[in-house]
Amino acid sequence: RIAAANRLGAAHVASETALARNICAHRESRIVYGSSVQVYGDSRNELHSPDTATLGTTPYCEAKLAAERLVCSSGGVAARLSNVYGPGMSATLISDILAQIPASGPLRILDAGSRRDFLWLDDAARGLVDMALSVPSGIFNLASGTAHSAAEVARLALSVALECDRPLEVSRADKETSVIALNIEKTVSTFGWRPEVSLEEGIRQLLARKKQKE
Repeated sequence: RIAAANRLGAAHVASETALARNICAHRESRIVYGSSVQVYGDSRNELHSPDTATLGTTPYCEAKLAAERLVCSSGGVAARLSNVYGPGMSATLISDILAQIPASGPLRILDAGSRRDFLWLDDAARGLVDMALSVPSGIFNLASGTAHSAAEVARLALSVALECDRPLEVSRADKETSVIALNIEKTVSTFGWRPEVSLEEGIRQLLARKKQKE
């Protein structure tokens, strides 16, 4: 609910910070906080590690960073989640693409160049559990470690669906490239966690589920 958080502005930051402070003050067990890689901003074409400077300045990002500080100071973990996808998702790049398969004619995407890291839902859940059952605290990226452009995701989906002959139709040509790419080495070395489902396999599973429902 990024857009809603940003519309609320300072009120969102205050309410989220108060909630995190209250939870930390009354905690009875270890806290794992679901943060967001949005805090890095999307203006740098580099791999972001947990110690990379955060450039996200929106109310959504401010609230995430404030909660991270409170959770980490209480001995917990802040998991900066990338774009999690899987069954039940809605209003995402991947859901928009899959909604256009099967079909004929152009597959429409908003822009082609934006790059994001996509993490399968089960891998994200397993990572959160590993963090909850461990001792180390601090900030960790929970991501696949590989960024894909919107065009790459669309073409991959078309390939899996055996519709490679369909062209892409881009409705917006961005002048500046939007990139959020993540380094997961710290997460892997600390918790022994690795993502197991590739983007291709995830899309394959989603298309198979969709076919079963049709």
